[in-house]
Amino acid sequence: MSLTVLNNLDLLPEQKVTTAEGVEIVLLKVVKAVLSDPVLLAPDYTEMIFIGDLIVGQRDGQETDLCGLQ
Repeated sequence: MSLTVLNNLDLLPEQKVTTAEGVEIVLLKVVKAVLSDPVLLAPDYTEMIFIGDLIVGQRDGQETDLCGLQ
């Protein structure tokens, strides 16, 4: 998931928010905790890594896809 998408979902602020259960959390820390470490996914990979979003759906009644790289 790209930083643009995370930012659009408002998941990057470092200020604390309070959950419905009354627990204070920092959303950025939650995001970091659930994302995999890229080194662990491909330890022998030495080339450039691209992170992108693939969006598939319909536009004007036609199947379409959009790939955005960060």
